[in-house]
Amino acid sequence: MKSAYLKYYASLSPLAPFVFLKDALLAGSPLERSSRLHRQKDYVNLGRNPHLLPLHRSLNELLLEGVQGWKSLDYGYGYFYQGYPELGVTGFRNVEKRGNAMQLREKLRGKRVLEIGCNTGFLSAYLAPAVASLEGFDVNPYLIRMAEKVAEFLGQTNVRFSTASFESWPGRPQFDAVISFANHDTHDQNTVQSRRAFFGKCAELVPEGGLLLFESHPPKIENEKALAETLGEIERHFTIRQCQKLTYGPGLDADRTFLWGERKGA
Repeated sequence: MKSAYLKYYASLSPLAPFVFLKDALLAGSPLERSSRLHRQKDYVNLGRNPHLLPLHRSLNELLLEGVQGWKSLDYGYGYFYQGYPELGVTGFRNVEKRGNAMQLREKLRGKRVLEIGCNTGFLSAYLAPAVASLEGFDVNPYLIRMAEKVAEFLGQTNVRFSTASFESWPGRPQFDAVISFANHDTHDQNTVQSRRAFFGKCAELVPEGGLLLFESHPPKIENEKALAETLGEIERHFTIRQCQKLTYGPGLDADRTFLWGERKGA
């Protein structure tokens, strides 16, 4: 995220798409190139949906603050990791496609939900119309401020967010379901607890019959052996009701293992 980009979100400029395209061609990595092409695509879309411009201005201001203030891995490579068409945002991972493929709204309808590692809150925004309530947290405070902006923009009053790691988050057994999507361990090393401790804590947060919804890392990051070990830890506490590989798109969204399970009795 370049500070020079912010002026293009004060008011729409016909020059901006060409600037983003030039910067994409000069990008140092494929992921950085993709993020700038996503930015270009979304900016063009703002011309057809100008009501989204104030939201994009606020989110990009927070992106820049995050670049300057958060010294850990930027999963979005200067733009957004998650994407949500309703907000006019293209990311590496489309939460609507993921949610539809997993049938998340159907599984979580009317439930009190905890989302571990909520990122920008786009998945929370997708789920909010279906759930009774949703609490999300993330270790990155700039992402949490984005999530709050999104909820405010959409008028979603049944969601709330906080800044914390799972290790430091003060767990409360008041949820019907816990979402853990590819954050049982992380590339940035901000998750330091063992998988056994991680899923043990997940189990403490729901009653008998409560749900865990889990998504793996991509196979090239979490190979079959590592995934089998992860599933073994989940099965200590949850009866797996569905487990399948899903592909929602190319790259990061290919061949992810998704499962949901029910909390076992004591």
